[in-house]
Amino acid sequence: MKPRAKIKKQASALLLVLTAIALLSLVILGVVQTTQFNIENYLLYAKRDQARRLAESGLAFALHPQIEKEDPLLDQKINPIESFKVTLVSEGALLNINTILAQKDLRLLVHLFTSWDLSLDDATALADALADWVDADSLKHLNGAEQEDYEALGLTIVPKNRPFQSIDEMGNVLGIKQLEKRKPDWRNFFTVWSEGPLDLNEASAELIAIAAEVGLPQAETLVQYRTRVNPNDNTELKPQKLTSLEQAAQLLGLSGEQLAKVGNRLTINSQTFRIKSIGKIDHFQHQIETILRRNIQPPVYLLWRES
Repeated sequence: MKPRAKIKKQASALLLVLTAIALLSLVILGVVQTTQFNIENYLLYAKRDQARRLAESGLAFALHPQIEKEDPLLDQKINPIESFKVTLVSEGALLNINTILAQKDLRLLVHLFTSWDLSLDDATALADALADWVDADSLKHLNGAEQEDYEALGLTIVPKNRPFQSIDEMGNVLGIKQLEKRKPDWRNFFTVWSEGPLDLNEASAELIAIAAEVGLPQAETLVQYRTRVNPNDNTELKPQKLTSLEQAAQLLGLSGEQLAKVGNRLTINSQTFRIKSIGKIDHFQHQIETILRRNIQPPVYLLWRES
């Protein structure tokens, strides 16, 4: 009996040892898995952080006042897996809706809207409704719309009696839906961030023609001067900037009297820029988008978004 009891005791001890080993193995496996998970998470975090740092590096280059939008420094491949790319665009290339309305320049808006195939009546009504949205009183422009007009249509978003805070806010103005049908991308032509006047060194021929009240061919002549297309082989030479409104007026065929009439709409030196900087590492990327006044120290940031 004693040998059998001893064997049974030894078997029980062996079972306990094996159980302990199994439990220890499970613990070790859990620790290994947790450690591996933490390492992977750390590597993911590190790559996301590095992508952001690359985006910040691109932004730092774009902030230099002598950097132009075509500069190769804005598109750099650091190594096979790391890079950044920056786009630099002048907000002055767009029409500042708040400046136009503050100057009561509704004629410009009517001209623009009719060029987009809106009828004269609809263009006038929309321009007046835009003016009513931002003015501080409840007096309605001849063809405009105030709070009661919106409420009569069951609309809860009514004129704010202050400047537009975003271009999307313009989408709430009565009459904008008719424009949307004619010109779905109308938002791409406006800003609320620039200093005000349209930058002739950056704007499209279409907007130059509207703001300067000239034909599209004259505006295209100015744009061709800026971009300096080689007439021999149609290749683009190094861009050159306009140096004065008088030079621009000459290219546009404007007389001194005509320039005086539209000169407050125009500039050649906007200082407000929209910068998008994208940093990449492997398949991770981080984007920083900012709107700022660049050529002053320190820069004045008007908008900052990251994704």
